[in-house]
Amino acid sequence: MPLRLIDDGYTLDGEVKANGWPKVAVKYRPALPAQTRDFVITRGRASTGPEEMKAVVALLKKHVLGWDIEEVPGKPAPVSEYTINRVPDPVLQRIIDLVTGYGPEQAAEDEKNSASG
Repeated sequence: MPLRLIDDGYTLDGEVKANGWPKVAVKYRPALPAQTRDFVITRGRASTGPEEMKAVVALLKKHVLGWDIEEVPGKPAPVSEYTINRVPDPVLQRIIDLVTGYGPEQAAEDEKNSASG
């Protein structure tokens, strides 16, 4: 089957799990390859934590449509700068990985290939 390029992302449901943290269900639009490259470059050029978080917030606000992270029991928190800045780093990185294409399948594959896995 040939590789089929797409001009626009599509909506997916995913789930991320970081060690020691509850699973998070995420509804998202995958970043296209050019968007992922732009994010990686922008994040890499950031010289401070706040600059790096600006890149993370911009990416996730554009691509995450919803999640089951809660501020109030039973009510999902909005995908906002305020909320994104409060998500624990291990969970946040897994959400970034999901949006940029490094999803659960790749993580499971890497786990199988690691010396500790």
